[in-house]
Amino acid sequence: MKQILLSLFFLLIVQGSLCAQERTYITETDDYIAWQPGVKLTFDMFKNPKPSEKDSVIMAKYGLKAGRYTGFYYILDVPKKARRKGGWKDGLGEKAYFCAMFSKHQSWMSVRDSFELQMSQVIWDIEEWGTRLSRKYLSDMEKQFQEANGGHKSTGVISIFYVDACRHGRKWKKQLMNEFIHNVVFPSDTTKYHEYRKMVDELLADTQDYASTPEEAERFLLNKPVDPRYKKADFTMGDPNLDEDVVRNDSVPNVQVK
Repeated sequence: MKQILLSLFFLLIVQGSLCAQERTYITETDDYIAWQPGVKLTFDMFKNPKPSEKDSVIMAKYGLKAGRYTGFYYILDVPKKARRKGGWKDGLGEKAYFCAMFSKHQSWMSVRDSFELQMSQVIWDIEEWGTRLSRKYLSDMEKQFQEANGGHKSTGVISIFYVDACRHGRKWKKQLMNEFIHNVVFPSDTTKYHEYRKMVDELLADTQDYASTPEEAERFLLNKPVDPRYKKADFTMGDPNLDEDVVRNDSVPNVQVK
């Protein structure tokens, strides 16, 4: 009897372990899709049937056949219990999330043009590259402080450098994005496109260790912390777009799961 009970006990442990390993995250909704390795844009993701008035003017001026709405999103979560037991005191650190999002319900395409789809993919990939630079920036800061602290992990580093990391990633992705739009999208230059496609592929390969994760995708799509022990930070030490010293941490898109 004791042997049977022990067998059942170990079976439950194994089943629990398998369930934990099979944890899946939401990476796409009817309206949004988060960049993930191997995921490509399709014509069906351009759900907006009609361009806005502003887009129509641009479309007429430059002869565009599509409008793609992508975004670089960021947010900082911190333990609910802060420095009390069950929070930082027990080893829970801050979590910075970054995400390259594609808005399906806003993006439109007047005709199914393969070149427009290819250009849209590059733009989305550039957004992803920016998020990777932000993650790498934080990782480098953590390593520097850990080395200075005798190999011990320092609490608070992510909070301190979170805004700097956001600015770093957004700065470089914006620069490359502007170049791509100016040199490829508006003139619809297929030759230049291949040059930028190769460049972006190389940039993504060089930063593959900092790729977006399914956990980050769900954090933004559900608009709430993935880990129930965490909450969104009420304030951050500055803002990626402003020079204010303290601002609210409100950079999450208003996305709803249907």
